[in-house]
Amino acid sequence: MARPPNPIDQYREYVTSLYLNGASRSKIKDKLQRHFNVTVDDSTISRRIAKWGLPRQQSRTAETPELVEAIRDLIFRVGLTEKQTLSVLQRQGWPITKSGLKRIRLHPDRRWVRRVDSDAERLALLAKTEALIIEMTQRSNAILGYGRRLLQPYLRQQKQLWVPRDPLFEMYKVMFPNEVEMRKRMMRRKKGQFLVPGPNYQWCIDGHDKLKAYGFEIYAAIDAYSRNIIWFYVGHSATTALSVLKQYLAACDAYGFRPWYLQADRGRETPLVAAAHWNCALASGGRIEWNGQVFQQGQRLIDCYKAAPSTKNVKIESWWERMLHVSSRQWVDYFGELARDGDFNAEILEDQIAMYAVFEDVLRQELFDFVETWNLHHIRLQKNRPHVVHGQPWMNYHYPDPSKACNWGIPIDRSILAEMERPVAALDISTCLEPETKAWCRRFSRKWVTTRWWVAATQTLTSFARSSAFTWACVDGSLGT
Repeated sequence: MARPPNPIDQYREYVTSLYLNGASRSKIKDKLQRHFNVTVDDSTISRRIAKWGLPRQQSRTAETPELVEAIRDLIFRVGLTEKQTLSVLQRQGWPITKSGLKRIRLHPDRRWVRRVDSDAERLALLAKTEALIIEMTQRSNAILGYGRRLLQPYLRQQKQLWVPRDPLFEMYKVMFPNEVEMRKRMMRRKKGQFLVPGPNYQWCIDGHDKLKAYGFEIYAAIDAYSRNIIWFYVGHSATTALSVLKQYLAACDAYGFRPWYLQADRGRETPLVAAAHWNCALASGGRIEWNGQVFQQGQRLIDCYKAAPSTKNVKIESWWERMLHVSSRQWVDYFGELARDGDFNAEILEDQIAMYAVFEDVLRQELFDFVETWNLHHIRLQKNRPHVVHGQPWMNYHYPDPSKACNWGIPIDRSILAEMERPVAALDISTCLEPETKAWCRRFSRKWVTTRWWVAATQTLTSFARSSAFTWACVDGSLGT
């Protein structure tokens, strides 16, 4: 009679995480007993570690330039704590220990600390920060939309500057009291409940139409568990079925897996992406083992795809609201002013080309900055809403706590993916203008750079385009005059 499987196999991810974080075998044994009522001995744990191919725990950390740079990136760009940094590095396969990380971080040539020891240092840091914020507002108003939890990661990302969150925001409120009060009033809303068991269980996709009237269409996908942004697109054809299909296939190709569920509204851009997701589900199936349970995905469309009105697609709709208040509102107002003043008419081809030539890159950069800031900011623990996953979206998506969630991503069948990518391979959705048109516009606009460069460039390019016999390469690849 075959020996029954050991219950430790059901908690492989949990044991692996503890082991890679430096936990001893006795500590792993105690945690299994305390949390899951699983009794094993040290030798069983050792055999499983060998069977699963886990690396030996390091007793000494070898310092290399690549490791130092990886630590710097996680601490300063991503904003992880020392414990989180150690966990991520070990999961990525770096041979590093807790003491080794501390030794590298506190090396006399680096001293990577985020602590401010004296009032004089704090005042000097805040004065430097104030000067940087003033300098940033002279170039763009983007920072005026950032609140308490987004402001710190935004400065860390843009200026590699670490400032304590609360003193930073107190100074910010003094500098921009009207913007803070307006944001407080606009962000009040009643929130419902939304529960999913882990990252990649459900991606929510939708478009943002606030800038559509000016030629810029925006589309994105958010992970419903972690609220990490999976992909973000700014272009001229975001809400066409082919464009959304290509975005989805590119995301699956980059990540190497598909979500368990895909949720979208009933817009005309979604049928192709729904069919593609269903084909992937039929080709590879779906099976997840977690906490001693086996989850098997069905073969029907409703087993992998959810179609609902935008009002029910709450995760992505909530995030669109955040982006509007923080980052895109100023663009909606400014483009609306151009249209009201007669400086832009969407029905005139030359106006649209001038709009793309002047604003495409800067608009895309500001919105992408917000996306990265969002993924790296910290979502607070809410006592009255205990179901809300708190912490950093990036961390909760890539490295979830194995005792609370598992990764529901299903490996993609590359042959099926390649077959679906073939019909849209020639479709270029990366830019709003043909390369030749964009290069010509850049050469021309350099002659008109002034303090109000965006107004001058827009008006000059528009008026020239309207009166010139120059043949433009249109956005869709056709030709116009």
